[in-house]
Amino acid sequence: MNFSTRLLPAKLPQKSSGFPLLHPRLFHLPPNYTTTNTNFTPVVGLEIHAQLKNNTKLFSASDPRFDQNVNSNLSLFDIAIPGSMPVLNKNVLYKAAKTVISLKGSIQQETDFQRKHYFYPDQPLGYQITQQNKPIGIGGHLILGKFDGLNYERKIRIKQIQIEQDTAKTINDTNPIYDLIDYNRSGAALLEIVTEPDIRSAEEATLFLKKIILVLQTIESSKALMEEGSLRCDVNVSLDFNFSDSENKLNSNSLESFKKGPRVEIKNLNSLRSVTNAIESEIQRQISVLFDGGEISSETRSYDVIAKQTKSSRTKESKPDYRFMPEADIPTIHLSHKWIENIKKELPEFPDDKKNRLSDQYGLSIDDINVLYKIPTIIDFFEKVCSLGICPKEAYFWISGEIFRLINYHKPNFTENIPITPQEFGSLLKSIENSDLTSSMVKKILITRFDGDKKTIPEIISINGWNLIDNKLDLIALCKDIINNNPKQVEKYKSTKNNRLLGFFVGKVIAESKGNAKPQIVSEIIKQLLK
Repeated sequence: MNFSTRLLPAKLPQKSSGFPLLHPRLFHLPPNYTTTNTNFTPVVGLEIHAQLKNNTKLFSASDPRFDQNVNSNLSLFDIAIPGSMPVLNKNVLYKAAKTVISLKGSIQQETDFQRKHYFYPDQPLGYQITQQNKPIGIGGHLILGKFDGLNYERKIRIKQIQIEQDTAKTINDTNPIYDLIDYNRSGAALLEIVTEPDIRSAEEATLFLKKIILVLQTIESSKALMEEGSLRCDVNVSLDFNFSDSENKLNSNSLESFKKGPRVEIKNLNSLRSVTNAIESEIQRQISVLFDGGEISSETRSYDVIAKQTKSSRTKESKPDYRFMPEADIPTIHLSHKWIENIKKELPEFPDDKKNRLSDQYGLSIDDINVLYKIPTIIDFFEKVCSLGICPKEAYFWISGEIFRLINYHKPNFTENIPITPQEFGSLLKSIENSDLTSSMVKKILITRFDGDKKTIPEIISINGWNLIDNKLDLIALCKDIINNNPKQVEKYKSTKNNRLLGFFVGKVIAESKGNAKPQIVSEIIKQLLK
């Protein structure tokens, strides 16, 4: 039986505990189905793959960057030349350990690597070197709450965190006959973060992923940019089925034994939007299959962004299919307690702690803080500007407005380091406060600096003539010229005292002075001259 369904609503119904529910009544179902007492609860887990921020790959000295010429950053080991041997990058252990601690997990002091066997063109060895039995980290959690956009708290547990090799990049949309493979990515160091199935909606999954990205960027373990491929995500989706009325069974074969449904994995999601849409689409598909009398199969699926639905890729492999075995070329790694404690001392302030402090110390709202966190490195810039005596609200206004606008325009050049120091920026804001510069002048100075001018701020002001006219006689003369050249407006203003006409004169003077006259002073002079 076929029937149409509609997309899930933006906000799902809630139990009293804040636990989202999906109800079949949300879908267009055949009229013979009675679904009043039938509830489906989505159960979602994530497998997040973050490329660690290193100068070399996991087991070779090749450059791991994604944006290089095709097949240019390769070593013998990366492409499985016989006789080549893996040499562990020690910095990978350091970055991985920082992540485990930051996510409140436990570092295993004895960890090792295994071979995960499968045959696919993107894996030249015929196996992936990964951590299965003794990953570097176990346990941990993150809590989603008010700073993340939820009006309730959701604790999402982490099962394990493991180090593994990345695969090559397969390009399958350039030729209908064969695929192309770029091995630059092959062997790059990945950190896989596997959650427990504690997520109950696409919204929670996306918010959790955003928070993981923020943590990784804060501790500088990974760039964690989905748009460049340094972070990817697989999602596992199933449904819990709660059935209270035996008379309303839809299909005894498919639903009688369905309390925790089979897990379906959706692979290689590379944007937050695709994660959201893939989960919502898969939840809808599974409910539709069940109400159509079918059964959910445990399988691997992919998400088609054009069709906006998931499609089957292959049946789900089980662990024995991979024939895990110890990696004989890499001995067991022993991490000392002292080494772990030293890493704990080096960690920066965690995002949730910093958000609470920013709210208390600077009076910023949750929305203000989340705006600043769109570029996490800007937080230190903001705090340094405030330490110069600048009003936090004023600093926020300029940073979230003009600075963000220029960063977005020049992206990706200034996502990490902006071309003006906190001291320079603070002095510009003080100049506005002291009436030495106008807002318009400061905007021009910022544009000039972002365009690549490395001169000092005073030099930029001097060369471009961006100085306020501080000689009142000169301003009076300029105002008189404007008044004399606009007799009709003068007569109308004197008869009506219309503030719009006053603005007309002020605008003319500002334009004539090329923005070097302060509007407040000009307004007072015009009023005096037109009495």
